[in-house]
Amino acid sequence: NNCVSTFNIKNLDTYSPPWTYETTPQEAYARLKGLFLTSDMNDATILTSDETSLYLKVQVQRNAFSNDVLEFQIKPADSVILFKSAENGSGGGSMSDFGANRKRMEDLRVKSGVFGTMGGSAGTFDYGGGRGAGGVFGGSGGGGNGFVGQLKAFYGLQSGEGFQDVFEE
Repeated sequence: NNCVSTFNIKNLDTYSPPWTYETTPQEAYARLKGLFLTSDMNDATILTSDETSLYLKVQVQRNAFSNDVLEFQIKPADSVILFKSAENGSGGGSMSDFGANRKRMEDLRVKSGVFGTMGGSAGTFDYGGGRGAGGVFGGSGGGGNGFVGQLKAFYGLQSGEGFQDVFEE
């Protein structure tokens, strides 16, 4: 499980929600690319940078024996950034990364200062029990960014107020 991706919706251990942005797609791309040009990311190498399709592929050294490949695709129509961070096949992926890919992605999102998470709030970042989230089911009471919290939010029952009107009709 040395991977985290916006595409793994059936596997909550490796799923992370897309990032959102409220700038222009070009500004979001510039900010994203800029994250890997800073001095504290000297272990990162940009492999592909396509400003036309808003695609970025970066290799990051995880340790002396393995590296990870991060891919980002900005979707202007939805104002989201889809991503995948996975171990590059050369590292012998049988050992766990102990959440290194997930942590790196969250650190990058926070460091950007402009990216949020789809379906999230400031204190949560994933459906699997990240910072502030109460595990897959959203903690005590079933709120938050977990499965039950997402379901309640979808049906407008997050606060519990107003549901009587739905059932009275």
